[in-house]
Amino acid sequence: MVTMASETDEQLAHFTQKGDNNAFAEIMHRYEDKLFRYAKKLITDEHEAKDVVQNAFMKAYKNMQSFDIKRKFSSWIYRITHNEAMNVLRKRKRTTNGIDKTVFESIQDDAPTIEEKIEQEDVKIEITALLDFLPDDYKEPLLLFYSEEKSYGEISDILRMPTGTVGTRINRGKKMLAALYEQHYG
Repeated sequence: MVTMASETDEQLAHFTQKGDNNAFAEIMHRYEDKLFRYAKKLITDEHEAKDVVQNAFMKAYKNMQSFDIKRKFSSWIYRITHNEAMNVLRKRKRTTNGIDKTVFESIQDDAPTIEEKIEQEDVKIEITALLDFLPDDYKEPLLLFYSEEKSYGEISDILRMPTGTVGTRINRGKKMLAALYEQHYG
């Protein structure tokens, strides 16, 4: 007998579609921490992030029959979590209070990159804090790319946008982060 831990996510989804609740429990085990980390970075409130993940799992279970096992499961579950987090954010109607909005308007395509800075641990903490000041259109792809280590293709599936748009938003988001970093930390 094969253990659930050795099965792929897509196989577990298939078993869940067939009524195996142990398979879904394994999915939850695999994704709970990852999805919580992602949701918390998007909405920053720990309690709301837990609710987002719980709601995402309930929706995933309820809609498991619609999951196409030929596709990547992680993109599907991240998309559900993303949608739940966006619902919370829409309710809050977040703004970029306290940040000079001209920073976003004055960014040039030749702005310096921050890739080297991201590699440094102390700068990572500062940059993570600055992510909250980015518009969601740029924050979400950056979080998925750097924090969740998703490929452009996976981000495209999760956010339902063309791969080229993902690349553009990541590049512009990095430039915005560079400008914010310069504004706050010199």
